[in-house]
Amino acid sequence: MTSAVPTPVRTVLTTTRRHGVRALLMGGQGCILYGASEFSRDVDLAIYAHPDNLGRLQRALDELGASVTAVPPFAREYLERGHAVHFRCAAAEDMRLDIMAVMRNVPDFETCRGRRTIATLDEVGEGDVLGLEDLVAAKKTRLDKDWPMIRRLVDVHYAEFANEPTDRRLAFWLRELRPPPRRWWIACVGLQKRHSGWRTSAKRSRSHCRRRSVTDLCGRWRCRYTMRKCASAKPTKRIGGRCCKSRKYCDTPRGGGSVRRLAAD
Repeated sequence: MTSAVPTPVRTVLTTTRRHGVRALLMGGQGCILYGASEFSRDVDLAIYAHPDNLGRLQRALDELGASVTAVPPFAREYLERGHAVHFRCAAAEDMRLDIMAVMRNVPDFETCRGRRTIATLDEVGEGDVLGLEDLVAAKKTRLDKDWPMIRRLVDVHYAEFANEPTDRRLAFWLRELRPPPRRWWIACVGLQKRHSGWRTSAKRSRSHCRRRSVTDLCGRWRCRYTMRKCASAKPTKRIGGRCCKSRKYCDTPRGGGSVRRLAAD
């Protein structure tokens, strides 16, 4: 993944990288790199809340001229509680920088880093970006603006891996994609590609169900299209939509339609 980065964002990322800060890019900038957004006013980082790493981050913040703009203050105890710390970076055109260490519904830093995406950023080099599935979980906030972005992220993920379904990806698509009817279509496509012989077994199952559906009600034969009782005890021949010797037949293709009464032949 290669992408151009605006100058203030580039300054922040270059500085944290130079000081060896263990962090993952997330938030709006992460969505931009995945192609789900076009603009973001700040930089969001998920950091490793270890004392050594926080020391490196503090040196990077000093170089950026960063100052805390709201509560809580920059301290490990608040980060481990799940609070975000907000900064303004004077050396990066007053770019806002938000850092977090613990997020709801998102695993710990080491797990997220193990499934990160490595992006090549212009004039920055390789940067670690929070994995798309973890980014979707992190974006589930109370802000209305985040939910359309989540949908675009999931659509991007499906477009990229639709031909390479795995159990984990199928579960992710079924859980996150909207609207619900689309979920089942995706599940069927994924299962068909993942499990050999699925198409054949599905066809056999459908044929069996259709045959049984003709006689499932009180043992009486019924028109397969209209589900009306046939005049004959047992159909012997089907031509088009007509139900053998019955005086009723379906006037439209399968799926229902009007029923016309005909005089007996």
